[in-house]
Amino acid sequence: MGERMNIEGFNLMLQDFCDYCQHFKPEIEQINCTSFGEAPKYINNIRCINRQKCARIAENLENKIREGNK
Repeated sequence: MGERMNIEGFNLMLQDFCDYCQHFKPEIEQINCTSFGEAPKYINNIRCINRQKCARIAENLENKIREGNK
């Protein structure tokens, strides 16, 4: 696996099956975590819009592989 970047304020919330996916479309959730008197600070959670559909596809493939091995 390649090197992972850690950038404060950003959470890349992807699954292993997201690697190199042509259907990746980012969905960004911004959470304001500014304390009183501080400069504005946000946490950015980055996910794929298609994550639920792809998770179902991956689960179906895993089930078919398991059934084939019985």
